[in-house]
Amino acid sequence: MAWTAPMTAIPGDVFTAAQFNTHVRDNLNYLKTQTDTNASDISTGNTNITNLTNWTRRGSQNVTFTNQNAASLSVTFGFTFPAAPVVSSNIQHGGTESARWTSKAYNVTTTGCDIVVSAPTATNSSWVAIPVTWIAVYRP
Repeated sequence: MAWTAPMTAIPGDVFTAAQFNTHVRDNLNYLKTQTDTNASDISTGNTNITNLTNWTRRGSQNVTFTNQNAASLSVTFGFTFPAAPVVSSNIQHGGTESARWTSKAYNVTTTGCDIVVSAPTATNSSWVAIPVTWIAVYRP
């Protein structure tokens, strides 16, 4: 059974039993089959699901350093994406020591990336356990 692109209804059209069966019943059965096929992967959190249209992973790491104006951290997604995802990062500000700092993902691969946090000027600072969060999104 395959997916059939649903028809577009036009005012005044008569919706026949055959059209209902093709565009509603058969498509719902197709979706049910896809759900049943992947139910065990979805319920157990298995990351080997191959027919979803987008994947997302997220995480957070505490960053600590002394008297620096930049630092980097290595992130592992815990999952292999089919291609390099888009990664966004954010500093969960710990106060004045991280104010105006930025974070950016570099060297993004299918399994991880590096995140660099840096000051807008060459002014050094010290951080103690300031969380840097990230989210990786893949869409085919």
